[in-house]
Amino acid sequence: MTANTIATLNDATATSITACTRATTTQSVNTEEDDLVVPFTDTTNTKKRKLDDCLASLHSPNAGSEKRDRGSPTSVVQDDDSEAEEDEEVPVWVAQYQANDPSEDRYDYILHLDLAPNSDVSSEKGYSLSLWAVYDGHGGTTCAEYCQNNLLPHCAVAVSNALQCTITNHDIELDRECDLQSDQEEGCQHSAVEKALKTAFQIVDETFLNDLSEHDVQTCCYKNGSWNVGACALVTALVVPHDEDEASVLYTAHCGDCRGLLLTNDCQDGKENIIAEATRVSDSEHNGFLPVPVAEKVVQSKYGHLRAVTQLTEDHSASNNVAEQQLVLKRTNNAHRAITTTVNNTKRVAGSLAITRAMGDAYLKHPNLSFGLYKENWGEGPYITSTPATSHTILSFGERTNNSNADSQDLRAMLVLGSDGIFEKISNRDILQTVQNYIEDDAHLADNIVDRVLDNVCERLSDNSCFPVTKRTLSRLSPGRSRRSKHDDITCMVIDLYKICFE
Repeated sequence: MTANTIATLNDATATSITACTRATTTQSVNTEEDDLVVPFTDTTNTKKRKLDDCLASLHSPNAGSEKRDRGSPTSVVQDDDSEAEEDEEVPVWVAQYQANDPSEDRYDYILHLDLAPNSDVSSEKGYSLSLWAVYDGHGGTTCAEYCQNNLLPHCAVAVSNALQCTITNHDIELDRECDLQSDQEEGCQHSAVEKALKTAFQIVDETFLNDLSEHDVQTCCYKNGSWNVGACALVTALVVPHDEDEASVLYTAHCGDCRGLLLTNDCQDGKENIIAEATRVSDSEHNGFLPVPVAEKVVQSKYGHLRAVTQLTEDHSASNNVAEQQLVLKRTNNAHRAITTTVNNTKRVAGSLAITRAMGDAYLKHPNLSFGLYKENWGEGPYITSTPATSHTILSFGERTNNSNADSQDLRAMLVLGSDGIFEKISNRDILQTVQNYIEDDAHLADNIVDRVLDNVCERLSDNSCFPVTKRTLSRLSPGRSRRSKHDDITCMVIDLYKICFE
């Protein structure tokens, strides 16, 4: 795998790729009734394109399963008609299943950016940077698409600046009135990167909101309403030092309830395996640290090298997160209806949103872009914020120069990112067990997780029905209200961090 290249679709091939994708996203069923083919799996190798082009030219909407594959770059450059060699396959797998029409989920990733130290700093440290993102839209697709086209490039530049580096293998320029400069001090790399990611989120959100017009008067929430469209966003960034004696660091930044999981060895056997040495979730609004959920452990199976799952993110839910509720009340100075309780005892922000942080959602951030009771009960500040919670996890892969004789299964770490359409139905443990069962068939890892979600949906529907509900029955429901009443849009991304770091 060539580490100094990156690929995204160019406009010249967009039509043919879209047509191909459209063909593969039809809801087909095998002869076995329960063997549903998941509508979208992304392992496409595509043309190379400079990252700055993403900022200038990726503005055409992509709805539902008819996706422009902005999110399927690869570090392998090939002709359209050539087949990728097995050892050149990009270790990123994506599967989606839509409920809404069109799907409101989006995703994106950028691989192997080369970061060289700036000439005006004494440090000689260089890095390789890869980023992945999942976006879960609500109220329409506009905000999720905007994040897909803008957030990762901003995050890439922000992280590079925080590390006092320059991206050398791509010309990236952000012609915007924004400050992505570094304020890193010696020994403060992690805090500098996390602060930079927060700034990138805020800039992209503010730019999206500033493009909205106060003259487009909106009096209520409706689908694709410009004032009420929003998105949950989860970004992960893997920083791999060029110095092989230094550990890699996985950074996360998220607002909303998309979730990131790290599947690793627990290293109780004393081997020099991958260790999640430290995970810290920091948030300036909390003025301290939030505890990360304790890693769940499962009995060692055939694929026992993955024995622990650590949740890297905390759901920003109005119902299940008391700290987030308190932040809403603090921002609004205890405004009336800032947190409401529904008849089934679930809590919502301003009686509307189930999450406390999100991109977009202008009606809950700016009174001039609000309406109805939201505007009447406006407090001192916004109901919600786009400021993400951030974390970093130090990954020790042992001696990278001496891994040729190592058991590759003992040197595995998998990253799983997903929209809440997954985690509403299955647990972190379910995902770990699914990956354990299918680890030898990497190309279908994401498919199998989505398939497990659909199994759960069918089981629950069957329990409440007079007849069994199969995945074939589920697939026959038209996207939209009938299918959305059964489950949410589902997006799952699985990344082999070992291959990203070493191959």
